[in-house]
Amino acid sequence: TVLQWHTWYQENVHHIAGFLAEHPADILTLQELTIGDRLQDVPNSPDFLAASLGYHAHYKDMPYETADGTTVTLASTILSKHPIATTRAEWFSQPAPSDAIADHYRAYVEATIDLPDGSQITVGTAAASYTDSFTNSVAKDAETERLINTMGAHQQRYIFGGDLGATPPSHTYEDFCQMLEPRGPNLVQPTWTTKPFGRNQYDIHELAWRLDYIFSTPDVKQIDA
Repeated sequence: TVLQWHTWYQENVHHIAGFLAEHPADILTLQELTIGDRLQDVPNSPDFLAASLGYHAHYKDMPYETADGTTVTLASTILSKHPIATTRAEWFSQPAPSDAIADHYRAYVEATIDLPDGSQITVGTAAASYTDSFTNSVAKDAETERLINTMGAHQQRYIFGGDLGATPPSHTYEDFCQMLEPRGPNLVQPTWTTKPFGRNQYDIHELAWRLDYIFSTPDVKQIDA
């Protein structure tokens, strides 16, 4: 079982732990967990969740400047009930003044996991950029291309779970569908936002957009979603 969740950096880590304990999965892909955040009472959210819930962890920390100018350290994270054999993490975006969408560090995180039957599966995760109303743009397309190039080609036994910051249909979603199989749930099910959000005169107060996805190579058999 695989669970994808962009947790939002201001969410209380104990709430996250409680939800994950009630909805256990073998593999978790999580974005915007925090490290050294003054709003949390644990120093390292990925390590806390791993220790509390019995997971192996791999994550990449990255500095992030919030809308109010505060800098926090976020972590795109893979948690696995099974041992992690190999890992990697690479930037697909870094701050670039000439590119408005590349205004933060963003990392692709990957882990190859040893399964009980002796086989392995590789899991990747990332959180892509937010854009108002999630419209297609040249900058968003370029970010998607960087992410896909950073992921690399995976022919078999691969799962990606992440927040693409893009809706179906969009160039980003379509580009992912050209290389991997979408694994549900149904695209009419929204994933954002569960809390009021406002930025650049854009305000949303309801669950209305689909931004989170799980994809895999065709050989991974999907039973349900």
